[in-house]
Amino acid sequence: MPAEDSQTNRPVQQMRECDLLIVGTGLAGLVAALASAPHLRVLIITKATIDESNTYYAQGGIAAALGTDDSPDRHFQDTISVGAAISNRSAVRALVNSARDAITELIAHGVSFDTHGDQLARGLEAAHSVPRILHSGGAATGLAIQTALSAAARSSAIEIIENAQMLDLLVEGGRCRGARVLATESGEQFECRAPVTVLATGGAGRLYARTSNPSIATGDGIAAALRAGAVVTNLEFMQFHPTALDMPGRPAHLLSEALRGSGATVVDRTGRRLLAGADERAELAPRDVVARAIARRLLQTGPGGVLLDARGISGGPPSVQFAALWRTLDEFGLDMDREPVPVSPVAHYLIGGIRTDDFGRSSLPGLYAAGETASTGAHGANRLASNSLLEAVVFARRVAELVTSDADWRGWEFTPARPIAVDARPMDFERPRLQEVMWRDVGIFRSGDGLARASAELARMAARPAATDRADQESANLAIVGMMSARAALDRTESRGTHFRSDHPGTDPGQAVANSYRLARKAG
Repeated sequence: MPAEDSQTNRPVQQMRECDLLIVGTGLAGLVAALASAPHLRVLIITKATIDESNTYYAQGGIAAALGTDDSPDRHFQDTISVGAAISNRSAVRALVNSARDAITELIAHGVSFDTHGDQLARGLEAAHSVPRILHSGGAATGLAIQTALSAAARSSAIEIIENAQMLDLLVEGGRCRGARVLATESGEQFECRAPVTVLATGGAGRLYARTSNPSIATGDGIAAALRAGAVVTNLEFMQFHPTALDMPGRPAHLLSEALRGSGATVVDRTGRRLLAGADERAELAPRDVVARAIARRLLQTGPGGVLLDARGISGGPPSVQFAALWRTLDEFGLDMDREPVPVSPVAHYLIGGIRTDDFGRSSLPGLYAAGETASTGAHGANRLASNSLLEAVVFARRVAELVTSDADWRGWEFTPARPIAVDARPMDFERPRLQEVMWRDVGIFRSGDGLARASAELARMAARPAATDRADQESANLAIVGMMSARAALDRTESRGTHFRSDHPGTDPGQAVANSYRLARKAG
């Protein structure tokens, strides 16, 4: 007779064992798995199918200093500049110096990048000093990468379990030993045991109702790491993408930054450019600058008051240069070749996450993280456009390099983290309420009063008892990540990068540090 889980009274199936457990099948998870598979028995679990990931939906490209007019040093300076003085410089150096090898590896796995003649085509995006963004199919880069890597994983010795939701990490003797998993189709639970676990579960865009992220982006890895005692950092920094489709009843479909890199402009209803006077870089200013400018105008005009005009872009009309994106908007009755389209900002990328060193080690021995789930510090307080896919490849490869070596897999020592406790009075809630609180008080514009209010309510949401199905588990995970994000934003009494406080609009040099947190242990 199978054992029962003490929290849910559900049967626990026979455990699975492997050398390396990876949770998540986006770019970071698949790169780590493919690099480790020749040396270790690798098991990947994913709560959906192998192809369903944030990577799949990524329209932007991947940054790499490959041109004769570019260099890793130049890419380094651009990244540091956008990071607003709290970037981990060693992580940034690893990121830019490894870019060429990362591209070579993706091509070896079957990714086909767009070309110009016999050279890889390089586009310009916000805050890059030169064109260095590689795309595939215009705005279909993520789809191309996910398709190629999924195929490579399926044809390898990697074991893949789909429809398997991680519930919590297994911690024994102060070390991560794998994960407790829910088979979402049968409702049964089982354990995946491994000496090393890598979390690559993506971000938490579903903290907000308006997001470019798919439904799976519910902060699962970050929440599980917090419950296991790991340290998180930089959770106050959520990047809002400036230009997503803004039409009632339609999804917030992302309008790629590459459009603005090709010359698309942000205009009001009269056709007047909105950003020309807001920043000398105009449409190519960092995303936080553009997002706040658009959001301020929409507060004055209401929906539909800001549009993206792509009629004059270089390289051909949108229907040719960004064919997949054009076809999507055409289904909504919009023709980018002939008219501007309404846009507004959306939650896009969680800059913070599980705190790791430059090789993906967390503060919990045996636990690693990579991709958006992790916070290497490479992005600082604001991510440079198209550095996220690069980071996923580079640091997943570094994780694989370490776990397949003879190095000691101990946890990494960090500066002390502030303990944050859930409220003793749990509150039942529906996810739309959580998203309303986050958008209102932990969104593009923040204040001390709003953040205090959000922190208190989210702390009660985060105290809700353990979930028994995927949807409830995802909501519980969002509540914990939301609570930590709100508290981190409340503690940062300044404005920096993506974090803007209306009551503290200036930047305080004394706060140019990454703040770290952990979940306080319950008494008893």
